[in-house]
Amino acid sequence: MSVLIGITAAYLLCRLAPMAGAETLYVSPSGTAGAPGTAAAPLAGVQAALDRARPGDTVHLLAGVYRERVSFKSGGVYGKPVTLEGERGAILDGSETIGKIPWQPAPDVAPGAYRAHVSFPVFTVVAGGKIITTLREDRVAPGKAQHGEEWEWPKLFKNGVGPSGWEGVKALALYFKGKKELLVRFEGDLDPRTLPITLAPKEPIIRISEQNRCVVRGLSLRNAAYGVLIEHSTWSVVENCTIGPVDYGIWLDRGSDRCTVRSNEIFMNSYAGADPHAKGAWDNWQAHKLGGFYDRPGVEIYQSLGGHEVHDNFIHDVWDGVEDRGATGQNSGLRIHHNRIFNISDDGLEPNGAEVDCQWHDNIVERCICGFRIKAPTAGPLYAYRNIFFDNSEDFRNYGEVELKPAIVYIYHNTPTARAAIVSNKVYAIGTPNYHYFNNLFYCAFWWRNDGSTVQPNWKGDYNVFVRRGQDARWESTHQLATQLGIDSHSLWIEGDPGFTDFSAHDVSLKRDSPARHRGADLTQLVGQPLPGFDSLDSADRMPDAGAVRYGAPMPHLPRDSDATGVPPAGSWPGAEVDAKSSAAP
Repeated sequence: MSVLIGITAAYLLCRLAPMAGAETLYVSPSGTAGAPGTAAAPLAGVQAALDRARPGDTVHLLAGVYRERVSFKSGGVYGKPVTLEGERGAILDGSETIGKIPWQPAPDVAPGAYRAHVSFPVFTVVAGGKIITTLREDRVAPGKAQHGEEWEWPKLFKNGVGPSGWEGVKALALYFKGKKELLVRFEGDLDPRTLPITLAPKEPIIRISEQNRCVVRGLSLRNAAYGVLIEHSTWSVVENCTIGPVDYGIWLDRGSDRCTVRSNEIFMNSYAGADPHAKGAWDNWQAHKLGGFYDRPGVEIYQSLGGHEVHDNFIHDVWDGVEDRGATGQNSGLRIHHNRIFNISDDGLEPNGAEVDCQWHDNIVERCICGFRIKAPTAGPLYAYRNIFFDNSEDFRNYGEVELKPAIVYIYHNTPTARAAIVSNKVYAIGTPNYHYFNNLFYCAFWWRNDGSTVQPNWKGDYNVFVRRGQDARWESTHQLATQLGIDSHSLWIEGDPGFTDFSAHDVSLKRDSPARHRGADLTQLVGQPLPGFDSLDSADRMPDAGAVRYGAPMPHLPRDSDATGVPPAGSWPGAEVDAKSSAAP
C-alpha cells in the first residue's frame, strides 16, 4: 500500500494554505490547454502550469495520472517558493507513452526471450510495478564482456545469472542502441505480452535545475529512472511524496546547496526483490555490479555543495539507502537523520567522500548487506551516532580498496546487532588510525572480521559494551587480539542478556538491569572536545549509558510524524538568508 509518511490534517492545512497574493494554478487530467488554471477551469498540462508559475505560486495537481516529465522554469524567494504539489491520488508517471509494445518471440536468443523495436534508449523497464534488472550493452558484449565469457549477454539470456540461474534475477532486459531493440526474458518464460510493462529513458520525472527555493510536495512519482533530480539549486525541498518504482529516488547533483529531503517514501521495488538474505540475491547483486548499471540509491548526494537535510524518510526495497559521493569541498555539512532504511540489496547508509562535518545519526537500518559502510572518507570529521541496526549481514564496515587518507571519524552511541561488531574490508596501508569507536552497545558474536587481506585494526576504541551472542569461537580470539592491540581496554565484554526491552520485537531500549547502564565515557573529556548529539552528564560520578537508546528513553519510531519534527516550512529555511538571484527576482 502506498504510504505518504507522517501527513496529518494539521500539517497539510498549514502546507497547502495559499499565501497572500500568491496564485494557485490547478491542473487536471481532464483540464484544457490554455485554460485559466482555476479550480473550475484547470489546465491540462503540468509543464504548462510550471511555465506560468512565479515566486509564491503553487501548481496544484488534482487526482489522476499525468504522463509527463517536467522541469521548474522559475524559482522562488525567501518565504515564497514555487511549489508543485498534489492532492491524494495525484500521480506523475515518467514512462513513455508508446502504446502497445510490439513484442516478438526471439527463439534465436533463448526460449522465452522476446524482442521489441523501441525508438528511444530504454533505461527503466517496469513489469507489474517492479523494475527489471537491466544489463548495459557495452559491459556484456560478446568477446568484450568486462568479467569474462560467462557475462556475455547471449549466455545470460540463455542461462540466467550465477548458480541460481533465473531464481536470483527473475528477469533480464537489455537495450541495443544501434538497432533500437529491447530484449527481455522472464523466469518461467512468461510472455511479456500478458504483462503490464512500462518503458522509460534515463531522465527524471521532475527536474529542478538553476532555480532556487522550489518545492515538490505530496505527489506520487513512478515508472522512471529518477523521481526528482536537483542540480544548481539552493534551498529546494522534496517532502511528503511517494516515489517508486524508480531506479533512483531523489538525486542531489552538482550545484545543489542546502536542500531538504524529508518525510518521503522511496522504493525501487526490484522484480528480483531487494531482500539481501533471499536465495539468489547475490546473483542479482552481481548482475547489477558486473553486467548492469551499478547502484540504485534511494537518495544520492553527488558532488554537491552540501548542507543538505535528509530526514524522516522511509526508504525501502532499493539497492542503496542513502549515499553521498564527493571530493574535498563537496557534500560538506550533511545531516542524514531519523530515516528508516529497510530491505536493501546492498548498503543502507554509505558516506563516500570528504565527509567534512557530516552527521549521520538517529537512523534505523534493517535488513541490508551492510548497514553503514564507511567508504574511505578523505577528511572528516564524520560523525555517526545513535543509529540502530537489525538483521544486517554487517553493521559497521570500514572500507578501503583505495589508498586511505587519515580521515577523522567518530562512531559513538550506536546499537549494532550483527555477528561481527566491526568489519574491515580491503583496508590497506595506513589503516584507520583516526577512527574512534566509543560508547557503543554491540550485541555480537565476536569483535572483528577481516575481509580482503585487511591490515590489523588500528582505530581508537574504548568504553564500548560487547555482549556475546551465540557461541562463536572467534569471541575469545578477537577479544585477545583487541587486548594485544591495546583497543577497548576499558570496554565491557560479557556473556548473557544485553538488557533490551524486547529484542525479538526490535525494541532495544534499555531495562533497568542492562549491562550498558553507565558503561560509557564522558566523550568531551575522552576526545577533548564536544561531539554532536552528546548530552552533558547528569553528575560527575555517573557515566552515560552505552548504545543508541539511554535508559528511560523509549525505542524510537521512525520516520517521525511530520508535525512533530519542528522543521521550518518549505521556503523559509535557512532563515531570512537570500541569494543574489532570489533578491533580484520580482
